Amino acid sequence: MDRHNLHALLASFGFLLGSLAAAEIGHRAFHASRLMGRSLALIGIGMGTLITLPMFSSWRWGLVPPLTMAVLYYLSYRYELFPAVEDDERVNLGLVFFPLSVALLLGWLWRPGSPDDMSYLATAGLMATTWGDTAAAWVGRHFGTRRYRFFGHPRTMEGTLTLFLGASAGMAPVLALAGHMDWHQSVAFALIAGTVAACIEIVSLYGSDNLTVPCAAALTLYALSLFS
Repeated sequence: MDRHNLHALLASFGFLLGSLAAAEIGHRAFHASRLMGRSLALIGIGMGTLITLPMFSSWRWGLVPPLTMAVLYYLSYRYELFPAVEDDERVNLGLVFFPLSVALLLGWLWRPGSPDDMSYLATAGLMATTWGDTAAAWVGRHFGTRRYRFFGHPRTMEGTLTLFLGASAGMAPVLALAGHMDWHQSVAFALIAGTVAACIEIVSLYGSDNLTVPCAAALTLYALSLFS
């Protein structure tokens, strides 16, 4: 491994472990909620990937941090190593699924230095969970009043709408700035992918939306890019 990728790995792990440490400190020292802890961890995964991705020269080394975090969060799920980020009901594997979605999307779309590189679609898809799903959890928990259920799992109309808006707002700038699309096209693509993400989230249970939502959003953006 060359020095370039070593520095990238250190920066990536710094973001990921730093967000986990912030969640634990907030929970233990300031009694922050587990929802806050999980939100910090999810944002750390998504934004850490977005910021450190250009630092890597090898896509294979870039998969090491998310795969490592998937294993770490699975161990935490089994043994409650990091209580700040664990789901209260102990049935949600979302923090395992999200870094797995990072690895899947980057392994598919990211080829640094190659004309085939479409990493901006992967990172845009990740923003659907980073901002859309995180915001939806907060709004649904604190402000959701119009409730409905899918196979017994509660949802709120406010949360679903927030996911659509947050996912679209998170994806559009990535498409415009990293994908070099014009803003009209970026917003249009983001709104379409945001609609798909919101629909997929409704039917995804036990935290699997952290895998299905970013993958569905990225796949939608990929399909749109083929016909644009």
